[in-house]
Amino acid sequence: MLHNSVTEAAKAPPEVQHAGPAQPPSRLIYTRRNLLSTMAALVAFLTGLLVIYIYGSGVKSAMDSLKSTQFGINGSTFIYAQYESPLLMSFVKLLKTDAPSVVPAFQQTIQNASVVYIVQVDETSTLEFTTTNCVASGGTVTDIHDPQVVRDFVSLVYSGLGASFTNDLIAVIDCNFGAIVGQDSSTFRVHVVDPKLTYITTISTEAMQMTRPQMRQKTVSMPVIVVNTTFASIKMTPPYDDYSTAFSKPLAPTDVRVLVAIGYPFEDAIFQPLAVERVNEQSQIEGTLVWPNNWTESVYLNAYDGTYRDESTIFGYYFSFSIHIPDDAASNLGYLSFVGVPQIKNSWAWGYLLVCLQLCLVVALDMFSAVLVAVGTSRRVQFNVFHTLPDISHHLEKAILVHAILSIPCCLLDGGWAWYEWSVSSAQLRNIYNTNTIPRPLHIWCILLSWTVFVCTAMTKILRCNFNSTAILFVCLVADAHETYFNGPWGLFVEFSAQCMMDSNAESLTPSRSLHLDIWSYHSQPTLKPKFVLNEVSGFVYAAGFLLTTQVLMKVIYLIHGRLRRQVSPHSSDDKAISFPFEDGQTNTPLRGLFLSFDKHEEDKASSTILATPAWIWYLGDVVVDDVFVFRLTDVPKLWLNQLLRRDYFHIYGYDVTLNEVNTNLKLFLHEDFQNAASLWRLSLVPVHQKHLQDNKVLSLVNATRKGSNASKRTSNDSKKSKVHVQPKR
Repeated sequence: MLHNSVTEAAKAPPEVQHAGPAQPPSRLIYTRRNLLSTMAALVAFLTGLLVIYIYGSGVKSAMDSLKSTQFGINGSTFIYAQYESPLLMSFVKLLKTDAPSVVPAFQQTIQNASVVYIVQVDETSTLEFTTTNCVASGGTVTDIHDPQVVRDFVSLVYSGLGASFTNDLIAVIDCNFGAIVGQDSSTFRVHVVDPKLTYITTISTEAMQMTRPQMRQKTVSMPVIVVNTTFASIKMTPPYDDYSTAFSKPLAPTDVRVLVAIGYPFEDAIFQPLAVERVNEQSQIEGTLVWPNNWTESVYLNAYDGTYRDESTIFGYYFSFSIHIPDDAASNLGYLSFVGVPQIKNSWAWGYLLVCLQLCLVVALDMFSAVLVAVGTSRRVQFNVFHTLPDISHHLEKAILVHAILSIPCCLLDGGWAWYEWSVSSAQLRNIYNTNTIPRPLHIWCILLSWTVFVCTAMTKILRCNFNSTAILFVCLVADAHETYFNGPWGLFVEFSAQCMMDSNAESLTPSRSLHLDIWSYHSQPTLKPKFVLNEVSGFVYAAGFLLTTQVLMKVIYLIHGRLRRQVSPHSSDDKAISFPFEDGQTNTPLRGLFLSFDKHEEDKASSTILATPAWIWYLGDVVVDDVFVFRLTDVPKLWLNQLLRRDYFHIYGYDVTLNEVNTNLKLFLHEDFQNAASLWRLSLVPVHQKHLQDNKVLSLVNATRKGSNASKRTSNDSKKSKVHVQPKR
């Protein structure tokens, strides 16, 4: 059925009598917009591409979390973390450049001592040698570096090598070794030298878990990497500052020995040789044990660092790691490296996936429609497509606001797990010992951006001003690029965040026995602390504060200089009086938001006609189809389906239009009203005008259909003041 728009007939004010042309237009009226509007439209379109990229990354991130991922990282080569031995390398440098002064000082220190500690008071002072335990922080780290404990451990390792730790051998400890400074009680490293300093043997160990498939057992073990080299074989290249280039001596397979003690450090055990086959993609050391009866056993060694909730298969966030088998003697002296592979899992990430995907689809559809409109309008008015491209800023704003609202139940869905992932990833970026961290969940980045846009949009409504979505995106990107600064020194609760990470690390370290190493493993997630999360989003808090302050300053400047943009065109009387039926009573809608302000109506001076501007029509969501119809943009795909399927599954209402003149009748369009589906791709935007019907019979019909005397009274009062257009809503 067809629905005709009903217009109440009333005498229009004198200033509105010129609202409609006397005759239908004979030419297409179109005014080229200014350069600023064109530039704003182009920038908005490019911003739309960036928005699709950002939220598309959020889709991929959520999908990875949902299905569990390792981000394509090869755990056999990916360096997860490493500890430096800076004082040892300085010692080697001095030995290579000034041996006559270093060797006597060292030999004097080792008299009646078997363990020597290298210390440095400050960065400007020279190295010093001492026989007193330099680790005075207390706890396990201090205990395992006690001289007697060090000697006992080295003796145990040498026994596994089939040798003995004789009295003429000296154990050397670098007191600035990263594990000592970082208080990692699961890692230990010692260097053994002879009194004449001709060779050096490095012993590195980390308590790990051992998987024994043949025994169907998983237990604790301690692998030891032993690397032997001579000082003379270490080559030096000035300026001697970069360990990886200043010292280089390739290792032969016989220079590297691997031992393992099963059950150690929780119980006494002997170290026995382990034939390492490889480090696999899961960062597991694959090796073979040979028992006395020539029985061989395949084993896997690795450790875990991170957290889980409920079960690691539902919510997991951790690294699987193991010691890196060195291939260079010099770099092994300078670093103790660990290879690792991340493991993340969020079984409830499908909420983030859906809302990010929804935004990408909506923005992509808006951009595709904008391109069709630009091409179609250019065809009709013979202007460059850059001048006919509509501004999609308002559409971007609406899509992002919808995402901001829908993301709230998503956060409740997984109980804040994704926020925990974000916070830990952010905090780990400030950890000097972690060379790489698990990538941040980008779906949380998208939420932070959407919420920033939401706050800025609310401020535009409060201040009654306009702002720019591109500026918001730019500021958020800058804040994110410097997040280690904003979340670190400028963090809202940086000390609290550091304490949370320390507590989490303490949970990860499982103690073994007194005077022995601890083992590192993942643990259940601690209680999520809002202050911890707030500190790790400090960059976005500062970005939002900066943007809000900028909006207030802009408002103040506009007020001072009297240049506030008006909500309507310069023809204020026309804008207030004219309300075309197709506008659905939205003429008085304030144009405030994240877009460039524009006029709703314009006047064609040649015909003294007031028309709705293309920008206003686009804002309302309308578009001209096939040059002769006006429909809602969201109804065009429905029309296309009706036409393609040759059946009216959707009831679509619209208007006929001739050049710039829109018919007053709101009609129901059927699929046979269009030549073919291809005609529905021809979209355009031109200024349009709609006549005001003055028919007393129609007015009587309107009043007769009103329900209630109060409604009738209001209608009567309104008819005395101005024209009222009553029509079916589309």
